[in-house]
Amino acid sequence: MQDPLDEVDLEDHSEEPKPPTKRKLKSDRKIARNSGQLYSTASGEEVPARSAGEVHKCGYLKCHTLLSPEEVQQLFSEFWSLGSHNRQWQKVASLIEYKEPARRRKRMEDSGKSRRLTYFYHFEVNGKRLRVCKETFLSVLCVSETFVRNAMEKKLKTVSGIPEDDARGKHEPKNKLSPDTVQAVKAHISSFPSYVSHYCRAQTKSLYFAADLDKKTMYDLYIQQGNPKVSFTTYKQHVKDSGRKFKKWKSDHCGKCDKLNMEIKACGDQEKVKSLQAALELHLRKADRAYELKKETKMLALKDDTIRVLVYDLEKCLPVPFLRTGDSYYTRQINMFNLTVLDTSSNLTYCYMWPETEASRGANSIASCLLRHILQQVPNGVKKVFLFSDACTSQNRNSHVSAMYFVALQQHPSIEQIDHIFMVSGHSFLEVDNKHSVIERRKDKLERISVPEQWYDFVREAGKTADSTRYPDEFYDFANLLKTVLIKREKTLSGAAFNWLNTFWFKYTLENLGIIEVKNSHNADAGFEKLSFLRQGVKSSFLPNLSSHLVKCFSGPQPISVQKQKDLLKLLPFLETKYHSFYLNLRTEKSLEDTDPDLPEDLPPQF
Repeated sequence: MQDPLDEVDLEDHSEEPKPPTKRKLKSDRKIARNSGQLYSTASGEEVPARSAGEVHKCGYLKCHTLLSPEEVQQLFSEFWSLGSHNRQWQKVASLIEYKEPARRRKRMEDSGKSRRLTYFYHFEVNGKRLRVCKETFLSVLCVSETFVRNAMEKKLKTVSGIPEDDARGKHEPKNKLSPDTVQAVKAHISSFPSYVSHYCRAQTKSLYFAADLDKKTMYDLYIQQGNPKVSFTTYKQHVKDSGRKFKKWKSDHCGKCDKLNMEIKACGDQEKVKSLQAALELHLRKADRAYELKKETKMLALKDDTIRVLVYDLEKCLPVPFLRTGDSYYTRQINMFNLTVLDTSSNLTYCYMWPETEASRGANSIASCLLRHILQQVPNGVKKVFLFSDACTSQNRNSHVSAMYFVALQQHPSIEQIDHIFMVSGHSFLEVDNKHSVIERRKDKLERISVPEQWYDFVREAGKTADSTRYPDEFYDFANLLKTVLIKREKTLSGAAFNWLNTFWFKYTLENLGIIEVKNSHNADAGFEKLSFLRQGVKSSFLPNLSSHLVKCFSGPQPISVQKQKDLLKLLPFLETKYHSFYLNLRTEKSLEDTDPDLPEDLPPQF
C-alpha cells in the first residue's frame, strides 16, 4: 500500500541554469557588438542594434539610382554577418581604392607630414563593382568614418595591403606571472595525491583531493614553503584549472530544501510558486515523519524489554598515521573505518573499527559488523529489533545487508523480527553523529597516531563508549548466499517492479524467512509489499542453515597501492622506530588504484 503523501502529483522541477560568469558575459557582449546586434555595456548601458541607412542622393555619382532597397539591406546584412572586427576591416579595405593627388603644395612636401590620399568607395553587387560616394558607403554599412580610417591606416602599413589584426586585448599585462611562478604553482598543486570515488570509479573518472584538504590549507602550505608569491585568488584559479575536485562534506543542510527555496525566491509566477511550496512542504513532512517514527520506536523500546532500537552510521575516515607535520598533506595515508552503533535502550555506543589493510568499506563489511553486533550485543529475550540509518545504497540499502538479516534471524536465539528503516536523504541526523563530533573535536588536540591500534584506545576514551572493537572476527561475503541458497529478485510477489532507491522500510521475520516485506513510506499504518529471496520450490520453513554457506571475503591482509606505500615510507622519519615494521611489511599491488571512501556517490551505484 502506498503512502497517501506519495500520491500527490507534483511537477518535476529541474535546476535553474547557473548565472553566466563575467568572462562569458564579456564574450557574449563582444559577439553581439561585432555582429551589429543589441547589447549592454559593462556599466549596463544599452546600445541599440545597427541598421542600414539610406542611400545618399548625390548629384555627381547618383548613388540612389545604383542600389535598390533590397540590395542595400543585403550589403548591410552580409557585412555584419562577418562577426569579426578584423574581417570587417579587411572587407572595408578591399572596397576602397586610393591614389595620391595630382598636385601638392610645396610646403606640404617640406613639412614632413603624412601624405594626404584620395579615397574612392565601392560596393560589389552581383559581380559588378559600383563606385559610390563616401556618405552612401558609411550609411549603408552603418560604420563611422573613424572605422574606415583605421582600416585604411592598417592596410597602408602592410606590403600585401591586408590590414593588420586588431591588437586590442592582445598585449600581456604588466603584472602577468612569470612562467617559473606558474610552474611552481602547478607543481605544488600536483604534489597533492589524487583519489577516485570508492563507490563510483566504474562510472566516473573524476579525481579528488584528500577529503581533509581545502584551498586555504593548500595555499598556506604553498606560502610556508617559500615558493614565489601569488595571491590566494590566483592560486584558487589554478586549483580549479587542475580539474580535480574537493569532497563536499555532509552538512545539516538538505540540497533539495535549498534548491526549492531558491526556486521559490526567484520565481515570479504565483501558480508555480504554490506548486514549489507544496513540493517543499511534502518533502519536509516526509522528513519529519521519519524522525517521529524513530522517536516513537525509541520510546516503545524503553517500555518493552523485548524490543531494541539500534542507530548506526559510519564516521568519516580516520588517517593512519595522523601527524601534525605539513608533509602528511602530500602523502596518501591508510584509511581507518569506524562503524558506530548506538543501543538506544542502554544508551551504550559500540565502535567497530578496521583499517583498509584488513577490509574495504563496502556492504559486506557493514553487514559483517551488524551481524556481530546483533549476535553478541542484543541480549537473549529480545524479539524485535529496529535499525535506523541513512539511505546510503552502497553501504546500507542493498541485497548484501538484506541477506545478512536472514542469517541473524536464524542464529540469534530469540529475535523473531528485524525492521530496517531509512531516513530521508538530507534529513538523516542520527544520535551516533554526536559521538563522531566528540571524536573529531578531541582529534584536533591529538598530537599523533602512529598505527591503527592507537585509534581503538583513543575512540574508547572519547566519550561514553561501551566497546571499541578491532573489527569483526571475520568479514563475510553475503553475496555468495545470493548465488547459492538465496536469489535476488527485482519484482514483488504481486508482480510490481521493485526499486531499492525508493524503499524506506524493510521488515524481516523468522516466520517468513527469505521474504522481505517492503514499503516506500514511514507511515506505520501503510501496508507492505512482499519481495521473495527464496529460490523456486523452496519454502521458508525448509530454508537451510545460511551460516554454513557463508564464506570469508578476504583470505589475508588487503593490499594497498605501491604509490601509497612509497608515500607512507616518506613519513617514517616522523614516527618512532618500533612502528616502522608495520609500514615496511604492508602488502602492495601495482595495478591498484587509490580511492577515497569519504568521497560522495556521484552516480547511482550498481548493487
